[in-house]
Amino acid sequence: MAYSADFRNKVVQLYNSGTSTADLCAQFHISRSILYQWSEEAKVSNISKRDLATLQRHVATLENENSIYQKSLAALDLSIDNKVQIIDALKSEYSFYTLCRLLNLSKSTYINRQKSALIEKQLDVEDTLLKEKITIIFQKSDYRFGAKKIRAKLMEQGYTVSTKRIVRLMKEHGLKRKQALPENATFQRHYTYRPNLVKQNFTVEKPNSIWVSDITYVKVNTSIAYVCVIIDLFSRKVVSHAVAEFADAELTIHTFKLAYQNRNHPQGLTFHSDQGAQYTAFSFRQLLLDFNVHQSFSDIGNPLDNAVAESFFASLKKEQFKFHFYETVSELEESLSEYIDFYNDYRPHECLKQQTPNQFEESYQQQK
Repeated sequence: MAYSADFRNKVVQLYNSGTSTADLCAQFHISRSILYQWSEEAKVSNISKRDLATLQRHVATLENENSIYQKSLAALDLSIDNKVQIIDALKSEYSFYTLCRLLNLSKSTYINRQKSALIEKQLDVEDTLLKEKITIIFQKSDYRFGAKKIRAKLMEQGYTVSTKRIVRLMKEHGLKRKQALPENATFQRHYTYRPNLVKQNFTVEKPNSIWVSDITYVKVNTSIAYVCVIIDLFSRKVVSHAVAEFADAELTIHTFKLAYQNRNHPQGLTFHSDQGAQYTAFSFRQLLLDFNVHQSFSDIGNPLDNAVAESFFASLKKEQFKFHFYETVSELEESLSEYIDFYNDYRPHECLKQQTPNQFEESYQQQK
C-alpha cells in the first residue's frame, strides 16, 4: 500500500512527539518496521543540501587523512614493540580493538608481548640482585673465582643460577679475574724408589687416614723460598704449611709436627709423598716411625700418584702466586696463610660436592 508524504510526515511527527509505537501502529495499521523506516528517512530528509555537502567534504577529508596515515605507518615499518608502545600510550583515549586494527597488530600478539615485557622486567630485577651477590663473592675470593665456583657459592645461599648467566652478568658488570704475573716454576726433584701404599686411591672414609704432602718453590725478590703443605685426603683440607729458605728434611719435619699437633696426634695414619730427598731422609723417616705413621711414596716419574697435592699447588699458583711479587719471606708467609684460610673455609671443591674442606669435615662429624 502506498502512503503519501504528508501521511508519513504526520505519523513521524506523532512518533517524535512521544506517542507510543504500539498506539501509532494500531491507529494507522502500519508495522513497527515501517514506522522506524519513516523515522530514519525523515532524519535524512531534514538535512539540508548545504549540510550534506559539508558532511561529504568532511568524510572525504577523513578518508584522505586516513589513507595518508595508513601509508605513513607502512613506510615507517614499525616493530611490534613500537606498536605496543603506541597502544599503551593511546588505549586510555581510544578503543583498544580499533588501535590494534589500525596498527595491524593482533590482540594475542599484544598480550604475549606484554607478558614478555613483564618477565624481562622481573629478570632485570633478579639480575640487579645477582650482580650484587656475585660482586660480593668475587671480591671475597680476592678476584680468583670463575663462574663455576661463584655458582656454587650462590647455591649455598639458595640461588639457582646457570653458569652461562653468571658469565654474562660478570661481563656486564666488568668483573674480571686478576691478570697473572709470570708463572713460578715447579720444584724439580731427584727420585729414589719407595713403596706406594696409596696407588692413586684418593677416596677415604674418615679424616686423618691418609695425609699427602708436597713441596714447591716461589720467587721472593731475587731469591727463592720453599713451601711445604700437608693435606688430609679425606676432606682435601690443608692441615699444615710452612715456608723455609731451604728445601731440606727440617722443612718436612717442621710441617709434619705442626699437622700432627693440629690434628690431635692421630693414630693409624698413612703419610704419602713423592720420593724427594726431604721425605726419604733418615731423620724424617725416623720421625714417622716414632709416631707409628705408615709412609707411602709415589712411583718414580708418576706425578699422578700425588695428584691431590699437585692439584692444590696448581690452584695456589693460579689463584694466588700469579698475582703477587714477594719482596720478603714474611710477605710470602702472610699471602700463603691468607690463601689457605680461604681454601679451607670458603673455596668449594667439586670432589666434595661443592662443599669447602671445613664444611665437609663438619658434615662428617655431624653424621657420626
